[in-house]
Amino acid sequence: MNIHAVQTQKDLASFLGVPYQLYRQDPIWVPPLRDEQRGQFDPKRNPLLDHCEWQLFLLEDQGRPVGRITSAVSSVALGCPIALGYVRREFFAPGTAVAVEDARGALEAHVAELPFVTPS
Repeated sequence: MNIHAVQTQKDLASFLGVPYQLYRQDPIWVPPLRDEQRGQFDPKRNPLLDHCEWQLFLLEDQGRPVGRITSAVSSVALGCPIALGYVRREFFAPGTAVAVEDARGALEAHVAELPFVTPS
């Protein structure tokens, strides 16, 4: 599996389409409005994005999108970056290794077991 930063309009379209592909057969899934999804990741429509560092990522397996990840900030409590993602069931087992790529280079990461923070 490979994770890469969303950089083009084609990447963004793939990113936005991931939940619709992953859950289209789920009888209890209620798809969000596509325009609302698009607006969440548009700085002109979501002013919160002006006040934080954020990046969108696509998770691909053999060139096909299998998940998406939204990373907003580093976790102060954990002292490391965290991210939220939609991933196909066969890829979300705790410990699953993933390669993360962004403008700074490649990193190794893994799927964490929940909860990944000890509640205080």
